[in-house]
Amino acid sequence: MAIVYSYPKVTSPLATDVLVLTDTTVTAGKRKNKTKSIAMSDVATYVIDSKSGITGTGTINKFPIFTAATVIGDSIITQAALGQGITVGGNLDVTNDTNLQGSLLADSLEVTNDSVFTGSARFNSTIKDTSGGVGTNGQVLTSTGTGVAWTTDAGGSVTGTGTTNYIAKWNTSSSIQDSIIFDNGTNVGIGTNSPNFLLDVEAQGADMRVFNLTSDANTDVYIRTTGTAASSRILFGDSADPDVGNIIYRHNSNSLAFATNNSEKMRITSDGNTGIGTTTPQAKLHVNGQTAFLVTDGNETGLEINNGSYIYKIGDISGGENQAYMQIDSAASKAFFLNSNVGIGTTSPSQKLHVEGNVLINGAAPYVSIKTTQTGTPDWKIYNSYNSVGDFAIVGGSSGGNKFNIQPNGNVGIGTTSPASKLTVTGGDAEVTGSDKGLILESPNGTRYRIQVDNSGNLTTTAV
Repeated sequence: MAIVYSYPKVTSPLATDVLVLTDTTVTAGKRKNKTKSIAMSDVATYVIDSKSGITGTGTINKFPIFTAATVIGDSIITQAALGQGITVGGNLDVTNDTNLQGSLLADSLEVTNDSVFTGSARFNSTIKDTSGGVGTNGQVLTSTGTGVAWTTDAGGSVTGTGTTNYIAKWNTSSSIQDSIIFDNGTNVGIGTNSPNFLLDVEAQGADMRVFNLTSDANTDVYIRTTGTAASSRILFGDSADPDVGNIIYRHNSNSLAFATNNSEKMRITSDGNTGIGTTTPQAKLHVNGQTAFLVTDGNETGLEINNGSYIYKIGDISGGENQAYMQIDSAASKAFFLNSNVGIGTTSPSQKLHVEGNVLINGAAPYVSIKTTQTGTPDWKIYNSYNSVGDFAIVGGSSGGNKFNIQPNGNVGIGTTSPASKLTVTGGDAEVTGSDKGLILESPNGTRYRIQVDNSGNLTTTAV
């Protein structure tokens, strides 16, 4: 601080000057007007202008204060150096709003209006409340709504102890203890104090439930990953293998896979195809493996495929106990397999093969074989195109060979494969039995005659 008193005005006082004096002595009718700078360290007592009448003494770095109308002395405010803070050696009374941005060290501070402290405050003496009380040891300042008052803190009523990193819980209405939740700052454990994952749950009979109490409201569990190339997994493990089974959603192919015993068993692809035993299903259900499909559940069980026009049924679903069957049904035809009987065009086959409708057997030389299980009996076959294209033949019997042949021109051969007439019998007789039976021939004019034989062997002819 500098006190400058000059006449005439000193335009450029030195920065180290504390007191600037001007000599105004008049000699021979002239004023000298000589200026001299005096440092405060050179004087302890000084007079400011012989005409001012102000006197007094001071201490270096102390702020001056008028102790009388014309006398100054030391105040209780000190500044150790230029640019440093000030020290108040007594009480500091602030009557207007105060904004303190630095540090405040005060023996006594009285604030009657709002004050904002953005720095720190240290009090070496007492702090008074609104009534001027300084309180007793251990009391705290408490707001009364209209001011502050020193009060005795009764302390909390909560008791209990805890362990580091354990989340506390109330074990009574006024006591706390450790809960089963452990938080080490990185992972959270429930039932364990060494969690290996963000949430690690360990307990005997550990269960987890998500129960939505809102009626008919959706309940969602989200498993999300960042990006589109990774997989989301649910792993199932035991003490021998930590991930022996899993459910994997592959985001790069949008497929869902199920694995057991460390290998994938089923996959659902992005187009909705489901593969069992294959990772590349080519149909809505693609099963690869032996004994690919098995349905067992007592009576009336099976498999039905129904597209609205065709119905395919396999199993025991016909309404009767142990009535195993397969049914192929459409608006035009039916095929029915009931136990050991097969029905085509009927749902109640009475024979091993029961056909209601036409039968077509196609091939180069197709035939129907009729066999018996009895020993020593011949087998028979009914052929189409046995000897030549278009021939119908019955082959077999005790001696084998062709027994009956019908050619495309209508000729019938018995014992021959090349009948020259409408009926050719080779290798045996043609017999007609019955007294009223015979051989009927037609004359050129169209009259038909029956040729018969009497008891004497005579032939008779009778028009018919």
